[in-house]
Amino acid sequence: MSVSSNSRLERIITISKTRKTRQETIYGMTSLSAEQASCSQLLHMLRSYWRIENSLHYRRDVTLHEDQTRFKNHAAAHHTAIINNLVLALIAKSNFPFVPSARRFCAACPIKLSLRGRHSGFFSHETFILSLEARHAQSQQKAGLHA
Repeated sequence: MSVSSNSRLERIITISKTRKTRQETIYGMTSLSAEQASCSQLLHMLRSYWRIENSLHYRRDVTLHEDQTRFKNHAAAHHTAIINNLVLALIAKSNFPFVPSARRFCAACPIKLSLRGRHSGFFSHETFILSLEARHAQSQQKAGLHA
């Protein structure tokens, strides 16, 4: 890879929990020429990268504690990632606004589900979603959130 251009970005970061700010300067290199990637295009690429990092990887790393697990067996790590993806997909299909609220709800209101469905012989994710949504609606009614 040959470097065609270098970039420098100065940014101010605010930590939302503490409201503390800090200034950072980051440097980058790209094989794209200045004609292929203007400053605004490079900024867009950087923001797109962080959008993915913040939306998917943050949920997996922080909320599901994926970075804290240490597997020596590659298959075990792969299977855990598959399960985490399934959990995130099920939460996304339910009406929970955030992954942590869904985890807290499921921990507080465990659902006893059969692993065998009536017709297919397998547990379906639709059954799980409907059960979650019904339990979530019941808990909101009890809390007086829905009339």
